Amino acid sequence: MQELVQNIMNQFGYPGIGLLILLETIFPPIPSEVILTFGGFLTTCTRLTVIGVIVSSTAASLAGAWLLYGLGRLFGPARMQRLVSGKLAKRLGFQEKEVGDTFSRFEKRGEKAVFFGRCIPIVRSLISIPAGMAGMKAGRFTVYTLTGSLMKDIMMLDKVIGVGEIAISDHRSSQPTFEEFARIASDARVAGMLSGKAGIVNVHLGDSPRKIDLIQRVIHETEIPASQFLPTHVNRNADLFQACLEFAKEGGTIDFTGNEDIDYWETVSDEIRVCKGIRRLLDLGISSDRFTISSDGQGSLPIFDEKGQYQGIGIGKASCLLKEIRECVQQEGIPLEIAIKGITSNPASILKLSSKGRLRAGFDADICLLDESTLALHTVIAKGRIMVSGGKQQVFGTFERS
Repeated sequence: MQELVQNIMNQFGYPGIGLLILLETIFPPIPSEVILTFGGFLTTCTRLTVIGVIVSSTAASLAGAWLLYGLGRLFGPARMQRLVSGKLAKRLGFQEKEVGDTFSRFEKRGEKAVFFGRCIPIVRSLISIPAGMAGMKAGRFTVYTLTGSLMKDIMMLDKVIGVGEIAISDHRSSQPTFEEFARIASDARVAGMLSGKAGIVNVHLGDSPRKIDLIQRVIHETEIPASQFLPTHVNRNADLFQACLEFAKEGGTIDFTGNEDIDYWETVSDEIRVCKGIRRLLDLGISSDRFTISSDGQGSLPIFDEKGQYQGIGIGKASCLLKEIRECVQQEGIPLEIAIKGITSNPASILKLSSKGRLRAGFDADICLLDESTLALHTVIAKGRIMVSGGKQQVFGTFERS
């Protein structure tokens, strides 16, 4: 069985993964643990990506769950009970006791059984049937199924360490409710604990007056700690930044967004300059371990006018990170060893990247050498390979020219 699964995935890629997960959802004897584990391995040696494996497996798992949910609604309790207890079900690997236990689980726990049942072999397939029979709302069933599947994927796929970015307080957000947001945080935390990963929830913050209200409600109304979240774009405006400073005082970590054109953003909007924001954080006595700085990493950067109308797409450049560090040192007098933590040891610790962020024996040799007086970039070493020397690029990508 394992060899057959691996052959299908090798030959068909994402469609093969999706097909196998779909079959596993309907016919439990096919082991999803083999599918997802081998899928994670394939991302290291083929063109398959972690995101692609997650999307294909989650979509297929949801499709299979919908099918069983639909059967439950269509056939009703009596007919469905006879069907899953019959000879055909036994040939497909269903045991009568397992079927009975699953139905009992739903009767006792109600709709919550759909969510928690997704992490239990056999039950994760069968639980869709009583949900359909009970007339559970399709929207809620989908949310419970989707989040349950995501928890499983975090635990199974080695490179998946958390969830994000989840947008809140933003007109581009999917507008999650408090219950949905809390459930996602709970999923990530539990999956992280079970797999030894960070299970972090990376949260995109918009400029709505609601600021970080969803995060605050979760840490004040549930047992999930502030350390579970990493809100980003905290320096978007003054009011939002003040709320995020209070969050940092409660043990949370906040992420500043670096900008390539630092003066422009401070001039045209209420955005807080990164160096000034970090200085305020430190002056308040908040630990220097409680901040990170990030860019959009050469990704798309949507541009809006003062009325919120979309104007086009720019590029978020990773080179802004060094500019922000330089400003912290040269304009605000923040020691280099403190400022540099925002892009080295702090993110490595928060994300539980055990071989990153520090100069230590056994760690990845990812090193940047700076000019002592100007802090200009001189040398870049990535995993022991010299990429930049004397400020000049030495290694080029497929679509770059030497």
